Order: sequence, then structure tokens, then C-alpha cells
Amino acid sequence: MEDTKKLAGYLRRISAGEDANQIRQMESDFFNRIRPSDLAMAEQELLANGFTVNQLRKDQPQYLDLVGDQLHKLWSSLPYNHIVRRILAEHEIYQCMLADLNDVNIAIQRAASLSDTSTEFRKFAHIVQHLAATEEHSQYEEDILYPALKTHKLGHLVRMMKTDHSYIKFAINSIIRLLDDFDELDLLEFKVRLDSSSEFVINSIREHMLVENYIVLPLAIELISDRKVWESLKACCDDMGYCGVHGMHL
Repeated sequence: MEDTKKLAGYLRRISAGEDANQIRQMESDFFNRIRPSDLAMAEQELLANGFTVNQLRKDQPQYLDLVGDQLHKLWSSLPYNHIVRRILAEHEIYQCMLADLNDVNIAIQRAASLSDTSTEFRKFAHIVQHLAATEEHSQYEEDILYPALKTHKLGHLVRMMKTDHSYIKFAINSIIRLLDDFDELDLLEFKVRLDSSSEFVINSIREHMLVENYIVLPLAIELISDRKVWESLKACCDDMGYCGVHGMHL
């Protein structure tokens, strides 16, 4: 707890404008023993004491400079059948989907014409199908992982994650509606809506995964010691398969 408060103090200083690398050099012994879960706990403390999510996300890259490659060590220490490995693998797949969505949006913005048989439109439709299937990922987190975290007095963090899920669902539904409305829109209107919807989806999901990867999952590994909780989560995910990897018919 003392290390968490000390680290939270350093994070406040970084947010106020101090250089993360300079602080790390001055306190190298302290930061050499800091674990990813310590950073997660410190960020959780900041959220509980007035920091906004936007502040936390804005400064996240500098915060990560303080723990170096320890997050990689944490993930690589987990067995391949650990459910956190699956969550991280799905997050990587979602990053690929979002990159593809960004690319296809750029291609459509440049297109002089577009039909539902165009290569660019078919790629867009394929991506949307996969994004629509990612709701399962959010659901099993809310049904099993988040309740386990709430028992460790992390209700504020859980509420933030659930709010994120609502925004993500809204963002994905907006791009599904755009796909459904294609035949009724002229090209310019479709492009405008696609550009704004793509940005909304990409930013919403990327920011949420940032918090999950660097706060929620390290905390889960640190705090959930009951093997039955992990087995229950894994059993649920095994029933679903890898979420968002399989497509669905719209």
C-alpha cells in the first residue's frame, strides 16, 4: 500500500508535466521493484481521488515508461491456456480489425464511386460483421470477471468499464446502421457518416482496451487468487470460443 501511494504521487507529478524518464532515473531502485499490478493499483487510486478517465488515458504512455517491459514479462509468465492470455489474444485481433477499418475508410473516402459489390464495400461489411460479434467478449467480462473484481472493492473501476462497454456497443451499432442504410444514402453522405462512425468505433475500443490491458487485467491477476474463479471464467469462454473471430449474419 505504501508503494502504491508513492507511485500514485509520481503519476500525479507526471500528469503535472514532469518527465517520466527523469523521475525513473532518480528513483531507479524503487521503479525496479514496481510490478504492473502496482501501476494498476496506483491508477485506480487516482481514479478514486478525482482524476478523470481522460486524464488517465492521456498520460498512460508516460506512465508505462515507469514499468518498462514488466507487462510483457507478466503476460509471458502466464500459461497459454490462461484466460487472460485469451483476452489479450482477442484484444490483438480487435486491434487488427480496427486497423483494417481505418484502412477501408481511407479507401472509401478516396473512391469516386461505390456499390455494394465494390471490393472496398465488401471489406467494410466483413469488418462490421466481426465487430458486431465482439459483444460476446464484453458480456463474459461483465458476467464473470467484473463481479470477481467488485469483491476486491474495485467497484469504481468496474463501473467505468461497464460504461465503456455501453459506449462501444453504441459505436458499433452506429456503424451497423450505416451498413444497413447504404442503399438509401448518396455517396457523400455515406462517406461523412463512415468517417465519423469509424473514428468513434476505433477510439472507443482502443481506449477501453488500453485500460483493460494495463489496469484491469494486471489487477485481476494480482487480486483473484481463487482458482475456481479463473476456471469458471475459462469454462464460459470455452463455450463461446474466441469472441469476434467468427462472423455473424447481419
